[in-house]
Formats: sequence, structure tokens, C-alpha cells
Amino acid sequence: MNGGPAEPIRAEAMLGTSDWDDEDLLTIAEASERLAAEIEAARRRIRHAEEVRGAEESPAVGALHAASVTAERKRLGELMEAVERIKAARANAPR
Repeated sequence: MNGGPAEPIRAEAMLGTSDWDDEDLLTIAEASERLAAEIEAARRRIRHAEEVRGAEESPAVGALHAASVTAERKRLGELMEAVERIKAARANAPR
């Protein structure tokens, strides 16, 4: 070390040049479409899990199944909260 001030690291060196291209960024509309698709997929997974649950399951399998459905419902709730945040941001955005 020479004791002098360290030279700053350029952003391109940290992130890579493609991270600065607008082509890599999603628009709000594209992100909203992906979010809607993920919400629908989560709902399908929950419906499917609820339909397949059989009476002949062992208690261990039933507990694992219940934990999986609970986790999926939590994820769905988080996705729905994201939708609400996007709606609020759009409503408060300058026009």
C-alpha cells in the first residue's frame, strides 16, 4: 500500500456494462404482467395442493403438505402486497 487515497472503482467494473443498458430493465407494465402471472401460478399451486390432499396421508406427509401450502399462501400474500404497493405508487406518481 502506498498510503495514498484509494482510487474509486468505476460502476461498470462492479456491475458490468450490461447493467447500465436500458434493455435490461423492465417497465412497470412488464413487471406488473410478470407479477400477475406469478400470482396466478401461486393460486394454481394452492388449488392443486388442496385438491390432492388425500385422507390416506401419514401424519408426517400431512404436516409437510400443510407447511408447503402455508408457505405458498404466505408467498401469495406477499405478491398481493406488491400489487398494492404498485397501485399506490402509480396513484401517487406525478403526472
